[in-house]
Amino acid sequence: MSANTEKFESWAKVELFGHSVIVGKVSEAVIGGCNFLRVDVPSQGEHQAFTKFYGNGAVYAMTPV
Repeated sequence: MSANTEKFESWAKVELFGHSVIVGKVSEAVIGGCNFLRVDVPSQGEHQAFTKFYGNGAVYAMTPV
């Protein structure tokens, strides 16, 4: 049985515990040996682009868009 080596990358709406929602380009990241969900939010109007990293325990649901 071969391991899946494809990395996940998609635009998605991510729902977080604590009733927060973030939308952006979602990918996987490993930092210091720990797995994180990376969300890159593009700039919009006067708001600058930014990146957030979330541990797997913070994510409640994710909907690809």
